[in-house]
Amino acid sequence: MDWNQLKLTCELTTDEDLKKALDACGLSHKDHYEEGEKELLKKYLKLIEPDPEKQQQFADLLKQGKKRPEALAEIVASIKSDNQPEAETEPEAEPEVNSAEETQKSAPSAPKIKKRHQPISLFDLMKEGQKLTGKPMTLARGQEFLAACGLPEKMEYSGDEATAFLLACDRVVNQGQSLAEVAQDNGIDVKARQSAFNLVTEQGDNQAAGFQGTIPA
Repeated sequence: MDWNQLKLTCELTTDEDLKKALDACGLSHKDHYEEGEKELLKKYLKLIEPDPEKQQQFADLLKQGKKRPEALAEIVASIKSDNQPEAETEPEAEPEVNSAEETQKSAPSAPKIKKRHQPISLFDLMKEGQKLTGKPMTLARGQEFLAACGLPEKMEYSGDEATAFLLACDRVVNQGQSLAEVAQDNGIDVKARQSAFNLVTEQGDNQAAGFQGTIPA
C-alpha cells in the first residue's frame, strides 16, 4: 500500500496529517506500508487521536520507555476491556418454604400469657380465654379446658389456676394440641379420667341447652 492509498484508507485530507499520525505511531515515511502498519495507524487515529485523555495516556506510556506500537497496543487492550459487558448474574433462587412453615410465619403470634396473681371468677376467666384464642368460648368448652387442667368447676379461681386454664386454651386452640396432651403434661391420667371427660362433655351439653350462645366479648 503506497502513501496515497494509506492516506485515503485513513480518511486523511493532507500529507501533513498523515505525517503527524505516522510520527505518533513511530512509523517511518516511506513509499510502501504493510497491512499491520496500516491497522496500527487506523487504531491510533480512531481511538487515541480524537481523545485527549487517551493521548495523555499514550504519552505517559512512552515516557515509561515503552515503544509506540507497544503503548498503542496496551491502550487498545484497555479500551476493549472497558467496553466488555459485565457478565449478567442470575438472581439467587429464594429458598423453598413448605406450607407449614409459611403458615407458621404468616400466622399472628398468640398474645403472651402473663402470670396472674389475683383471683378471678369463672365468667371472667372464660372471657380471658376467649380473648386469648379469638374463638367463641362456650360453657361446655370451658369445662373441657378445666378438666384438662384437673380443675373443678367453681365460682372463683386462684392466679395459678387461671394461668393453667389460659395455657390450656392457648395450646389447644392456637397451637393445635389436643386436650389429652395438655392433660398428660398436667399430670392427669388420661385413661383414668376418660369417664370424667365424657361426663364433663355431657354436663356441658346439657347446660349449654339451657344457656344458648357464648361468653360475650
